[in-house]
Amino acid sequence: MLRYLLLLAVAVAAAVEGPGLIQSLMQERATDTATMRAEAPHADNYGGRRVMLEASQGGHFATRARINNRWVDVMVDTGATTVAIPYEEAVRLGIRPGNADFTIQTRTANGIKYSAPVRLDEVRVGDIILHDVDGLISPRGALSVT
Repeated sequence: MLRYLLLLAVAVAAAVEGPGLIQSLMQERATDTATMRAEAPHADNYGGRRVMLEASQGGHFATRARINNRWVDVMVDTGATTVAIPYEEAVRLGIRPGNADFTIQTRTANGIKYSAPVRLDEVRVGDIILHDVDGLISPRGALSVT
């Protein structure tokens, strides 16, 4: 259950949004410093932990996460099913998929793309930490934010 909740909290709106829209959303986030607020995690009715994010004026959720021990700006899509990482960010994280690794077909607003599967050692949002998280690396230039 915790893994599912974190995937919901860290998944990427960019998996279904066009890169241009994501760029504009990140610019909106940069100009509105009060768009999000992380509260101290607390136990829910099921004994799990959660992090509360406040939506920006545009209704989007953005925060910082630690992936493989590095800080990353992320756009949160509560309906997404995986963590999608831009190729350029993956390289910064030390992940370098080769051309032959892009084998997973994904449907986006910009059409069908092929992404590279990856296993992330750790994903952390607030005090929630998951290990061995499946993710996808988007092709070069196809995605602007995790």
